[in-house]
Amino acid sequence: MHTEEEALGTRLVMDTLSCLIEKEQDPSKLIAMSPGKLVRQLVKNGEHVAKGQAYAEVEVMKMMMPLLSPAAGAIAFSASEGQPLLAGELIATLDLDDPNAVTRAVEFTGSFPELGYEHPVAETLDELVACLDHPALPLLQWIEEYSFVEGRLPQAITEKLNDAITQHELELSSGLELDKPPAEFPGRQLMRVLREAVAARPPAS
Repeated sequence: MHTEEEALGTRLVMDTLSCLIEKEQDPSKLIAMSPGKLVRQLVKNGEHVAKGQAYAEVEVMKMMMPLLSPAAGAIAFSASEGQPLLAGELIATLDLDDPNAVTRAVEFTGSFPELGYEHPVAETLDELVACLDHPALPLLQWIEEYSFVEGRLPQAITEKLNDAITQHELELSSGLELDKPPAEFPGRQLMRVLREAVAARPPAS
């Protein structure tokens, strides 16, 4: 997961999904939604504009686009004609006809509803401990890590490692079926194979 700052807020991106956490909407501040250039002011500085009226034109990716006022009020330009704009940069401000049009975020002082979920803590912990104590856990961890390097090891080494793991799998399966004490993971044997391979490698030239 990573975050991307945009003109309208912060976007959270996880795999192929994204969620925009919007900033406070303040119609008195007219900002650029994307990089571009302010080509022309369509009204005079200090002039009154109506809601939805075009007040300027910008060039974005070789296209001309009008900018529409989100509310009614007197405009005061902060950016001049021909000026390059960054996403989120202030273009102009509005002295709003209706100051109540600005909605401010307030601190949440309520409480979240009870969702009715019950978590059996004791049963969950017992299940977790059982998973951690399962005799197949070391084998699964080995398979996961070994898969990243198996294709880069010499065949003679992989054959010895695979033989040891195959034998352990047979012993483990047989022990579980007959309710015998679990077979010990052959960690020492695997380490011995790897150390012998390291010791036998030719010296670096």
